[in-house]
Amino acid sequence: MKATRPINSCPLCLEPNKELANSHIVPEFNYAPFYNEKHQLRTFVGDGSKKEKPIQKGIRDFLLCDDCESKISAWEDHAARIVGPGKIDPLVVPTMKHIGLDIDYKKFKLYGMSLIWRMAVTKEPSFAIGSLGKQQEVLRQAIFNEDPLASSKFPFYLEAYLAPDGNFYTDWMSPPLHRDFFGKKGISIVIGGLLYTFIASSPNVPQHLDAALPVPNQPLAVPVLPISTFPEFEAMYREAVANVKRHAGGGVEPNGIAPP
Repeated sequence: MKATRPINSCPLCLEPNKELANSHIVPEFNYAPFYNEKHQLRTFVGDGSKKEKPIQKGIRDFLLCDDCESKISAWEDHAARIVGPGKIDPLVVPTMKHIGLDIDYKKFKLYGMSLIWRMAVTKEPSFAIGSLGKQQEVLRQAIFNEDPLASSKFPFYLEAYLAPDGNFYTDWMSPPLHRDFFGKKGISIVIGGLLYTFIASSPNVPQHLDAALPVPNQPLAVPVLPISTFPEFEAMYREAVANVKRHAGGGVEPNGIAPP
């Protein structure tokens, strides 16, 4: 039975009495590597001992009105053509120093801005990061007005990490993690094997990250690094792999590593 859509204010346009859609926090195309042949997604909780009911679509929340969903979907379509399934060859990545991505600055920047904003407004525990404080309203207005702002405002950096076995896996998504990012408070999350780090304003970063920041009229050069350079995510990755193996041992097909 289809869930009843609640009536409430839309947190993006602020219009009252809107019917809210069951919105993806991380867009649906990012979940493609996780589905089995029945288009079912399994997530793993805690130590992996708890089994959840398979779900047919990625993790969602009743969040946006239809008009705001349509606004954001155009940016998601662009991102899917850049970093979606099949766009990055995982067999080639381990041989590269960086992954070249040709982006439309406005669309890709707004895609990233909408991601961090959705994580800030959702109550879905898998992705909720809490309020961004005073900056959240600035971010909301920019997204609503389709203004990507300057590259130094609400920037995000991309990195590609090789797993402990030296391979690059697109079927890995992590929960968001609060971290220090070169002296700035940041939020990092792995989506499709790529690490996104969001901050409110640009810090001074190493040279290899300069080209991984979306800027107008330039492609991205996403650095390829061993996951050991980020110990927190290495630990998270190893735990997730262990959870998959536990479920596989119990007869559950390991079709990717999804957020808890």
